[in-house]
Amino acid sequence: MLGAGFFNVHKRRVAFYAALILVLAFAAFAAFFRLDAGGVNSWDEARHGVNAYEMLKTGNWIVNFYRYKPDYWNLKPPLSFWAIMLDFRLFGTTVLALRFYAALSMFGTVLLVSRFVFKRYGRVACLVTTALLACENLFYQFHYGRSGDADALFGFLCTLCVLSIFWAQVEKRWLFLSGLSFALAFLDKSWHACTLLAIAGLFLLASKQLFHLGARIWAGMLACAFAPIVIWAAFRYAADGTAFFRGMIDRDLLARSSRPLEGHGGDILYYVMITLGKNTVGLLVLAVLCWLVWQAVTHRHHIGEVERTDLLLFALWIMVPFVFFSIASTKYMWYIIPTMIPLVIVCGVVCGKAWVHTSSAVARVLAVCLAIVTAITLVCNVHDTIITALSGPIPPVQQFLRDPVAADARGRTAYILDETEDSDWQQNDVYVGEAYADLHCMDGGLAAFVQDPNAVAIVSERVYPKQDVSANGLRILAQKDGYFLLAHSHAVFVVK
Repeated sequence: MLGAGFFNVHKRRVAFYAALILVLAFAAFAAFFRLDAGGVNSWDEARHGVNAYEMLKTGNWIVNFYRYKPDYWNLKPPLSFWAIMLDFRLFGTTVLALRFYAALSMFGTVLLVSRFVFKRYGRVACLVTTALLACENLFYQFHYGRSGDADALFGFLCTLCVLSIFWAQVEKRWLFLSGLSFALAFLDKSWHACTLLAIAGLFLLASKQLFHLGARIWAGMLACAFAPIVIWAAFRYAADGTAFFRGMIDRDLLARSSRPLEGHGGDILYYVMITLGKNTVGLLVLAVLCWLVWQAVTHRHHIGEVERTDLLLFALWIMVPFVFFSIASTKYMWYIIPTMIPLVIVCGVVCGKAWVHTSSAVARVLAVCLAIVTAITLVCNVHDTIITALSGPIPPVQQFLRDPVAADARGRTAYILDETEDSDWQQNDVYVGEAYADLHCMDGGLAAFVQDPNAVAIVSERVYPKQDVSANGLRILAQKDGYFLLAHSHAVFVVK
C-alpha cells in the first residue's frame, strides 16, 4: 500500500509542474504575442534590420551596409545581423522576422534560468525565479525582448556564459562553453562582452582557481573564447582594412567611455534608478537584502564551499556591469537590462530559502513579508507586460509601406515627403520600405523626385493635396492610410 505521504509528494510535484507550465506560457505570450505589432523603432532596431536586409541582398555576410554603402555608424560585429538574416529566410522580410530572434532569445533565457535554478536550488526557488523573469516588464520594453536589437541575444549569451562557470565547478570542461559564449557575445555587442571577461577573471582569481585549471583547460577555453573573434576579424580586415576597427575603438569604446554621445548621459546612480528606483523589483531587492542581513547576523553554522562560490559569482555578475557602465560617460537604459537576470535569480533563490526554512517566529514574519512583496512585484509587472504586448500603434507611413499597395513600386527608387514635411528617409521607414517593397530609398523629397522620371514618391495627403498631383504631371498609383504613391504620368510600371 502506498502511504498518504506519497500522494502528498505527488500532488506537490504535479502542482509545481502545472504552475511552471503556466508561467512559461505567460513568458511565451509576453515574448511572441503580436510581435509584429507596433512601428519599427529608428536607430538600433531599424538599423539592424536594414543592415541585415542589405547584407542578404548583396550576399555579403561580413560587411554590414546601410542604404547600400558600408555602415560605419553601426559598429557592431555581425552575429545579430546573421540571426535576422536567418529569420528572413524562415519568415520573409517582415517586422516579425526582424524581431523573432530577440523574442526567442528572451524566451530561451527564461528556460535556461528556470532549469538552472531548479537543478541547483529546488522547486520553490525555480518557480519564483521563472515567474519574476517571465513577467519583468523591462525585458519586453524598447530595445530588448520584443525589439529587433542585439540586446536580448546578448543577455542570453551572458547568462549562458556565467551559468557555464557555475557548472564548471563540477566539470571544468564547461569553461569551454563559457568561452564560446563570450566569443558570441562579443560578435553580438562588441565591447559590452568585456564585462564577461572581468567577471570570469575576478571569479577565477578570488576563488583561487586561476592557476589550477591545467594547460588543456586553458588552451580549450582560450581557443573557444578568441578563435571565433579572430576569424571574423580576419575576414573583416580583408574586406575593408582597418576602417571598421578604427570606428569600433575610437567611437564605440573610447568616445562612449569618455563623453556622453548623442546627449545620452547620466549621473553615477543612473543605472541603479533604472533597475531599482523605477521598478517594483527594487522593492523586492530591498526585502531580499533585509532577509540576507538578518541571516548574516543570526547565522550559526559554517557557510559551505558551494554557497561561498555562488555568493561570489552572483556578486560579480551583478556588480561588475553596474560598475563598468556607471563609470562610462555614455549611458543608455538598455545597457544594464541583462544585469536584471542575476538580480532576479538572487531574489528567487532567497524567496525559496525563506519560505522553506521558517524555523522561528522572525523567519516566518520575514517569509510572509517576502511573499507579499513578491506578489506585488509580479502583479505590477504582469499588468505592465500585458499592456506592452497588446499595445503598439504603427505610424501611418509605415502602415502604408507595409500594405500590398506599396508593392506596385517594388524595386524602384523612392522619395518621401511625410506628414511632418520631412523629405529625408528616417531609418525606421527605410527598413519598412526595403523589407516590404524592396525600395531604394533616396533623400530629397519632391524636388529630387521630379528630376527622376522612373522613380516613385510616398507623399502625405496633408502636405500635398490631391488636386496638385495631375497639375504637376504626376499620377497616383495607390492611395491609403493618408498617403499617395506617386509616379510620373509618362512612366511605365510593370509589377515585379
